[in-house]
Amino acid sequence: PDVPSLKQALNDALAASHAIPAHIFGGTQYSKVGGKRTLQEAQTADRDCSFARLKEELSAKKPWYFLFSGHADVTGPCREKRLGFTNSEGQITSTEVDNDQVAELLARSQVRLVVLNGCESLELAKACIRKGVPAVVCWETVVPDEAAYLFVRGFFRKLAESQEAVVSKDDFARAFDVGKEAVVSKKSVHLTVESGERS
Repeated sequence: PDVPSLKQALNDALAASHAIPAHIFGGTQYSKVGGKRTLQEAQTADRDCSFARLKEELSAKKPWYFLFSGHADVTGPCREKRLGFTNSEGQITSTEVDNDQVAELLARSQVRLVVLNGCESLELAKACIRKGVPAVVCWETVVPDEAAYLFVRGFFRKLAESQEAVVSKDDFARAFDVGKEAVVSKKSVHLTVESGERS
């Protein structure tokens, strides 16, 4: 399918990684022998965001938290919304992998928190909960890039403030509220500027 690229997805991942130590894959490999890559070179060199690679990364890294930032509204064969996995050419291939397969992988990997920072990811979130993922954050609607970024930045910054060795569902809830407030407050400011009204 012809799906636009999401340049904002890398910013979302970087915002999260500033708060919580992270391993990012998919368009983010900046270092190279003899110097630095440009963002465009990095994205070209590391486009493989396939389901197979996700399995490898989860197995090797064993993360507590998983952030998906990208298209989550790619239509599958039965009209359900799915994650936008890509091949090494950067082309969407997600119609091969359904939400139950992704949810099963995340649950088996013992991820404690899944953040689906992509449009209309509610069905996958429900599948993750059914499979046993303890906490899932998603978007029920289409989400503008700026809102996705603001949410992730606020969410992970708040989560990083937890002093506990094991972060609780209450910590996730507080982080959710901060992320949500970051989006809502930005929207209010934007609307105030455009309409000239106070909100």
